[in-house]
Amino acid sequence: MSFKSMTQTKLAEALGKHRSTIDRWRKAGLPANPDGKTHNLSAVVDWLIGRERESVIADQAMAGTADSPALERYRMARAAMAEMDLKIKEGELIPVDEVHRQWALRIAEVAGGLETFADRLPPLLVGKEREQMRQVIDGEVWRLRDVYSRNGKYCER
Repeated sequence: MSFKSMTQTKLAEALGKHRSTIDRWRKAGLPANPDGKTHNLSAVVDWLIGRERESVIADQAMAGTADSPALERYRMARAAMAEMDLKIKEGELIPVDEVHRQWALRIAEVAGGLETFADRLPPLLVGKEREQMRQVIDGEVWRLRDVYSRNGKYCER
Protein backbone atom coordinates (compact mmCIF):
# COMPACT_ATOMS: atom_id res chain seq x y z
CA MET A 1 0.00 0.00 0.00
CA SER A 2 1.23 3.46 -0.84
CA PHE A 3 1.03 6.25 1.74
CA LYS A 4 0.57 8.67 -1.16
CA SER A 5 -2.67 7.09 -2.34
CA MET A 6 -4.81 5.91 0.60
CA THR A 7 -8.55 5.30 0.52
CA GLN A 8 -10.67 6.87 3.25
CA THR A 9 -10.97 3.49 4.95
CA LYS A 10 -7.20 2.91 4.94
CA LEU A 11 -6.58 6.51 6.05
CA ALA A 12 -9.02 6.09 8.96
CA GLU A 13 -7.25 2.87 9.92
CA ALA A 14 -3.80 4.47 9.71
CA LEU A 15 -4.87 7.41 11.88
CA GLY A 16 -6.85 5.30 14.34
CA LYS A 17 -10.05 7.18 13.53
CA HIS A 18 -13.52 6.17 12.43
CA ARG A 19 -14.49 6.51 8.79
CA SER A 20 -17.14 9.11 9.74
CA THR A 21 -14.35 11.28 11.19
CA ILE A 22 -12.58 11.22 7.83
CA ASP A 23 -15.87 12.20 6.12
CA ARG A 24 -16.27 15.12 8.55
CA TRP A 25 -12.67 16.21 7.96
CA ARG A 26 -13.21 16.06 4.18
CA LYS A 27 -16.07 18.53 4.57
CA ALA A 28 -13.73 20.73 6.65
CA GLY A 29 -11.06 20.77 3.93
CA LEU A 30 -9.04 17.58 4.34
CA PRO A 31 -6.68 17.49 1.35
CA ALA A 32 -7.39 14.83 -1.26
CA ASN A 33 -5.44 13.62 -4.27
CA PRO A 34 -6.51 14.88 -7.74
CA ASP A 35 -8.72 11.79 -8.17
CA GLY A 36 -10.83 13.06 -5.22
CA LYS A 37 -11.03 9.58 -3.72
CA THR A 38 -7.62 8.99 -2.19
CA HIS A 39 -5.37 10.88 0.19
CA ASN A 40 -1.66 11.44 0.68
CA LEU A 41 -0.95 10.55 4.33
CA SER A 42 1.85 13.12 4.58
CA ALA A 43 -0.43 15.93 3.33
CA VAL A 44 -3.17 14.81 5.72
CA VAL A 45 -0.81 14.82 8.71
CA ASP A 46 0.42 18.31 7.75
CA TRP A 47 -3.20 19.47 7.50
CA LEU A 48 -4.03 18.01 10.94
CA ILE A 49 -0.98 19.66 12.51
CA GLY A 50 -1.96 22.98 10.95
CA ARG A 51 -5.50 22.68 12.32
CA GLU A 52 -4.17 21.92 15.78
CA ARG A 53 -1.75 24.83 15.61
CA GLU A 54 -4.61 27.17 14.60
CA SER A 55 -6.69 25.87 17.49
CA VAL A 56 -3.89 26.50 19.99
CA ILE A 57 -3.31 30.00 18.62
CA ALA A 58 -7.04 30.75 18.87
CA ASP A 59 -7.11 29.50 22.47
CA GLN A 60 -4.12 31.65 23.36
CA ALA A 61 -5.69 34.68 21.70
CA MET A 62 -8.88 34.19 23.71
CA ALA A 63 -6.99 33.75 26.96
CA GLY A 64 -4.42 36.48 26.34
CA THR A 65 -0.75 36.16 27.12
CA ALA A 66 0.60 33.61 29.57
CA ASP A 67 0.65 36.21 32.37
CA SER A 68 -2.59 37.97 31.44
CA PRO A 69 -5.38 38.65 33.94
CA ALA A 70 -7.80 36.96 31.51
CA LEU A 71 -5.80 33.74 31.62
CA GLU A 72 -5.62 33.88 35.40
CA ARG A 73 -9.42 34.35 35.64
CA TYR A 74 -9.86 31.44 33.27
CA ARG A 75 -7.59 29.23 35.39
CA MET A 76 -9.40 30.25 38.58
CA ALA A 77 -12.78 29.50 37.00
CA ARG A 78 -11.59 26.08 35.82
CA ALA A 79 -10.25 25.31 39.29
CA ALA A 80 -13.55 26.37 40.88
CA MET A 81 -15.49 24.16 38.45
CA ALA A 82 -13.23 21.19 39.20
CA GLU A 83 -13.70 21.76 42.93
CA MET A 84 -17.49 21.89 42.57
CA ASP A 85 -17.50 18.71 40.46
CA LEU A 86 -15.48 16.96 43.17
CA LYS A 87 -17.87 18.14 45.90
CA ILE A 88 -20.85 16.88 43.89
CA LYS A 89 -19.18 13.48 43.46
CA GLU A 90 -18.38 13.34 47.18
CA GLY A 91 -21.99 14.24 48.02
CA GLU A 92 -21.17 17.61 49.58
CA LEU A 93 -23.13 19.53 46.93
CA ILE A 94 -26.51 18.67 45.44
CA PRO A 95 -27.42 19.63 41.87
CA VAL A 96 -30.36 22.05 41.83
CA ASP A 97 -32.48 19.84 39.58
CA GLU A 98 -32.12 16.98 42.08
CA VAL A 99 -33.26 19.25 44.94
CA HIS A 100 -36.27 20.30 42.84
CA ARG A 101 -37.12 16.67 42.11
CA GLN A 102 -36.87 15.60 45.75
CA TRP A 103 -38.90 18.64 46.86
CA ALA A 104 -41.62 17.83 44.32
CA LEU A 105 -41.79 14.23 45.59
CA ARG A 106 -42.23 15.41 49.18
CA ILE A 107 -44.91 17.93 48.21
CA ALA A 108 -46.73 15.20 46.26
CA GLU A 109 -46.72 13.03 49.40
CA VAL A 110 -48.21 15.84 51.49
CA ALA A 111 -50.77 16.69 48.81
CA GLY A 112 -51.80 13.03 48.63
CA GLY A 113 -52.17 12.92 52.41
CA LEU A 114 -54.30 16.05 52.43
CA GLU A 115 -56.54 14.67 49.69
CA THR A 116 -57.27 11.55 51.77
CA PHE A 117 -58.26 13.61 54.86
CA ALA A 118 -61.81 14.09 53.57
CA ASP A 119 -62.24 10.31 53.24
CA ARG A 120 -60.33 9.25 56.36
CA LEU A 121 -61.70 11.66 58.95
CA PRO A 122 -65.51 11.12 58.97
CA PRO A 123 -65.40 7.44 59.98
CA LEU A 124 -62.76 8.23 62.61
CA LEU A 125 -64.84 11.06 64.11
CA VAL A 126 -68.29 9.44 64.21
CA GLY A 127 -69.68 9.40 67.75
CA LYS A 128 -66.71 11.22 69.28
CA GLU A 129 -66.84 14.15 71.65
CA ARG A 130 -65.23 17.43 70.61
CA GLU A 131 -62.02 16.75 72.57
CA GLN A 132 -61.74 13.23 71.15
CA MET A 133 -62.22 14.64 67.63
CA ARG A 134 -59.43 17.09 68.29
CA GLN A 135 -57.14 14.23 69.35
CA VAL A 136 -57.99 12.19 66.24
CA ILE A 137 -57.39 15.19 63.95
CA ASP A 138 -54.12 16.01 65.73
CA GLY A 139 -53.02 12.38 65.31
CA GLU A 140 -53.78 12.48 61.58
CA VAL A 141 -51.92 15.78 61.19
CA TRP A 142 -48.91 14.33 63.00
CA ARG A 143 -49.07 11.23 60.79
CA LEU A 144 -48.95 13.48 57.72
CA ARG A 145 -46.07 15.47 59.22
CA ASP A 146 -44.24 12.21 59.89
CA VAL A 147 -44.62 11.17 56.25
CA TYR A 148 -43.31 14.54 55.14
CA SER A 149 -40.40 14.62 57.58
CA ARG A 150 -39.27 11.02 57.08
CA ASN A 151 -35.62 10.28 56.50
CA GLY A 152 -34.70 10.23 52.87
CA LYS A 153 -32.21 11.41 50.33
CA TYR A 154 -30.84 14.77 51.53
CA CYS A 155 -33.19 14.77 54.54
CA GLU A 156 -32.60 13.91 58.15
CA ARG A 157 -35.41 13.89 60.68
